[in-house]
Amino acid sequence: MAGLGAALTLFSGYANYQSQKSAIQAQADSQASYARAQAQADEYNARMAEQQAKVEARKQEQIADNYAKKSEEIRDKHRIQRAAVRASAGAAGLDSAVGSPFDIQASGQEAYWEDQATLLGNQRNDNYNSRVTQSNYMRNSESLMNSAENRRREAQNIQADADRQISALGMTSILGTASSMIPFMSGIGGGSTSGTSTGANSMGYSGYNNPYIYKGATQTWAAPLRLR
Repeated sequence: MAGLGAALTLFSGYANYQSQKSAIQAQADSQASYARAQAQADEYNARMAEQQAKVEARKQEQIADNYAKKSEEIRDKHRIQRAAVRASAGAAGLDSAVGSPFDIQASGQEAYWEDQATLLGNQRNDNYNSRVTQSNYMRNSESLMNSAENRRREAQNIQADADRQISALGMTSILGTASSMIPFMSGIGGGSTSGTSTGANSMGYSGYNNPYIYKGATQTWAAPLRLR
């Protein structure tokens, strides 16, 4: 019975260890998997932000091209207006360099410079806003990449911590199971000693309580044997 008890204790300790080990590993796998998924999401969003930053960089080139075209349109319009004033003055026999024709041209020139200045200011504002947006995308991308790296490191730490817990659990289970088996092992040792003491032997000793030991065929008796 002592051997059976020891076997059951050993099996119970092993089963308990496996159960706790599985629970620790399952929790670690779940947490690490979540951290890795978050890392992948952060990395994906970082790449998207990087692409948006590149789009803004191209947008700045488009802004420059669009305002260059608008500037050219204003310039062409001003030239047409000035040519029309001169043609009208010439048809009327007036000198375009003096008088009303000159005033009209001067006013048109002033409006032209105002339009160009407004256009340049708008271009600078649009370009500045685009650069700020691009910078924000770049910073966001960098932050997300750092977050992804931290998430991956977190997943590694979770698995490493689980390994340490399982290792400590193994030592605890071994020591606990061994401690639980001590009474059974003592029982096994005591049973064998008792069998030797109480069983009949070749000299005719049939038990610890027998006060005399039979000494062979002569039927002489010895003094009581005291076990030490």
